[in-house]
Amino acid sequence: MNRLDTAFQNLQKKRQKAFVAYITAGDPDLPTTLKIMELLVEEGVDVIELGVPFSDPIGDGPVNQAALERGIRSNTSLSGVLKTVQRFRKNHQTPVIIFSYMNPVFQMGYASFAKKARLNGADGVLIVDGPFDMCTELRNHLREKNIHCIYLVAPTTREQRIHTIADHCGGFIYCVSSLGVTGIRKTVNHDLSKRIKQLKKISSKPVCIGFGISSPETAKEAAGYADGIIVGSALVKIIGESGASPDELLMKLRTFVRSLVQAIK
Repeated sequence: MNRLDTAFQNLQKKRQKAFVAYITAGDPDLPTTLKIMELLVEEGVDVIELGVPFSDPIGDGPVNQAALERGIRSNTSLSGVLKTVQRFRKNHQTPVIIFSYMNPVFQMGYASFAKKARLNGADGVLIVDGPFDMCTELRNHLREKNIHCIYLVAPTTREQRIHTIADHCGGFIYCVSSLGVTGIRKTVNHDLSKRIKQLKKISSKPVCIGFGISSPETAKEAAGYADGIIVGSALVKIIGESGASPDELLMKLRTFVRSLVQAIK
């Protein structure tokens, strides 16, 4: 069974919500990325999303864009990201999702990417600019390797399309909390409860809310609606502001992650 499925089943049995944490691989470098991944596991994160550096991140706001640029400057490639997952797998079984734009995956080749993702221990793939109806070939290669394709459902996504997305996605449905790009927001869209109820009627798959969750308060509110929360920009912001001090970075991250875990568990 895919590690994502096992994780969500175990959380459901314990009546707990999932904490999915996004970080940009290679920010500030891959050895530090591995240390951050290990810290996230220690503090109770259930799923890790690893962003692949890319030069034209149209779905990301300023915070994540800056992190992706730092990843490029540290010469982080898709192959390097997958090797970091392999190193992580030596000691940890926490599910890992490769969060990428299509271009790096296309350049590697769909079949080659699926094979390497499987060999290195990835459990899911989310292509930000790859809607399900344009990812058939990639999805088929990933399914052969028991890797889930995860898709976004936006506030503007129509019900008929949600049905199709739910049929094709694996792991969980990524519910985008609001229109726009990734970023830090002070409040959660209060129409989310209706949206989650709609998704639950359509699919039995877990639903996680992302985009804008940046504090224990917003995390707790979002977790009250869905099966899990996805936090990215708030973590990436701490990494970006911690300068060249790995110890300071890890200390600040640990404190913040701990506060989020306590808010939703």
